[in-house]
Amino acid sequence: MIKKTYLKVKKSLLKKTPFPFFEKHPIFYTFISIFHLYLFYAIFLQRFLNNNVEFYDKLIIGLFYTLIPLFTFILLYLYLNYVLFKNKTKQYTFLILISNYIFCSIFSLIFAYLINYFLAHYIYSPVIFNNNIIVFTIKVCVPSMFFISFISLFLDFYSFYQFKELQANSNKVIIKCNKKSGDLITLYKSAILFFESNKTDLKIFFKENETIRELQIKKKLKTIEANFCNPEFGFYKCHKSFIINLSKITEIQGNSRAGKVTLENNFSIPVSRNKVSDLKNILSS
Repeated sequence: MIKKTYLKVKKSLLKKTPFPFFEKHPIFYTFISIFHLYLFYAIFLQRFLNNNVEFYDKLIIGLFYTLIPLFTFILLYLYLNYVLFKNKTKQYTFLILISNYIFCSIFSLIFAYLINYFLAHYIYSPVIFNNNIIVFTIKVCVPSMFFISFISLFLDFYSFYQFKELQANSNKVIIKCNKKSGDLITLYKSAILFFESNKTDLKIFFKENETIRELQIKKKLKTIEANFCNPEFGFYKCHKSFIINLSKITEIQGNSRAGKVTLENNFSIPVSRNKVSDLKNILSS
């Protein structure tokens, strides 16, 4: 169960992030960041500021190790908050991101050590790179590794939830069509009538210039339900095959045995028997 949830959350996270390349290639992202910082410190500070190497050593190391406990406290606070409120999705998402960056950090540390060893022994003289390569590598890589990882983690969370918030508050939605080219269409929420699934494909019915259009889209009904069926969007899954726009309902009929709703343009949509009363309560509230 945990494994399935882990994979599901990870797949969902990678699809919805505004920066898919960096999320799908965290090793590349972390490596480039650390390697640039590494070269800056090793070449610039030690080569051009020889008289103040010790001062800059203490300044940089002190700055990084002052910020690390702060970021650690913030991350622990966030995780504890997710645990207390029993938000499983956020817990797993949080752990996935941390595990990704721990792996990237270890990878980058090893790679930076090998780069430093190679440069010190085969290219530059040991004067530029300290004789004690292990100590020098740890001093440079460990602080920058944690610093960049925590910053990246924070930016990932911020951008991801900011994207979700903007999507929820927007009056437009972006939907991928089921075409070879993968064309995207942008629709106003108010133009959408309902979604219909027949197991093999999914169709969206919407109004365009007072004309009802039907379009096959590259989505699953479960995905539409997860993204649309919430108070912010105003959609509701009334049947195993239908998701309707609540603002388009003109009439609801039925009881605990069976029901149906009538939408604009006289579309009649079935309602599951266990959802009739729930739908009535939503409309009356």
